[in-house]
Amino acid sequence: MKNLRHAVLFLLVALPGAAGAQGVFEMGALGGQPQTGAPKTPATRLPDSALHYTPSLAVRKHNYEQFVEKTRASDPAGADQLQKLFASQDVIDQIGKGVAAYGMHVDDLADAFTLYWVNAWCASRGLQETGTKEQAAGVRRQAANAMLSSPQLGTLNDAQKQELAESLLIQGMMLDAAVNAAKSDPAKLDHVKAGARRGAKAMGLDLDLVELTPTGFVRAGGAKPAR
Repeated sequence: MKNLRHAVLFLLVALPGAAGAQGVFEMGALGGQPQTGAPKTPATRLPDSALHYTPSLAVRKHNYEQFVEKTRASDPAGADQLQKLFASQDVIDQIGKGVAAYGMHVDDLADAFTLYWVNAWCASRGLQETGTKEQAAGVRRQAANAMLSSPQLGTLNDAQKQELAESLLIQGMMLDAAVNAAKSDPAKLDHVKAGARRGAKAMGLDLDLVELTPTGFVRAGGAKPAR
C-alpha cells in the first residue's frame, strides 16, 4: 500500500468524504452512534454479490477527471499534480496490487470502504501504518453487514458503485501518504489527523469513539464490537 506515497506527498490537506457516500449507507453502524439493546435485524438482506461490480476503464477515466476537478476547487496546484499522476499510471490498478495482500479487491465496495475506514482511523491517530490483515478483515465484515442491510445498495448500478469505490480507494491512499509526508512536522500532522476525523464524521463515523482491533472497530473503552 505504500508504493504510491512518493507520488502524492503534495496532498497534505483534509479530504472530504467520498462523493455519494453520505446518506447512501448508515455507516454510523460501525460505531459512530453506539447502540443500546439487541441489534436490529433488517427485514431484508441483499446478497453478497451486491457488493461487487464490473469495472469499466471508461468510467475509471471519468472518475479520475472528476477527482481532479473536485480537487482543483480547493487546491489548483495539487490538482495539476494529481492529473499528472493519473496520466502516468493507473492508480486504481496499483492500489489493487497493494490490497491483494490483505485479500481485498478494488471491484468490491466493502473492500473499498474497509481501506478508507482503516486508513482514516490510522491517520486520525497519526499512525504511519495501514492496519493488519486481521483488522482489515474485521472492518470488512462490519462494512459488508452495514451495506447489505441497506436497501439503497440495491439501487446502485455498476458505474455508481465504481465511482464510490474508486473515490474511497484514492482517498484512503492519500490519507496514508499525507501521514507519511507530515511525519516530521507536528503542525501538519495535526492538520492531517483533524482532516481524517472530519472526513469520517461526515460519512457517519466518529473515529474518536472507536478503537481498531482484530475483530474490527469496537467502542472506545468498551469490549463490544461496533456493529
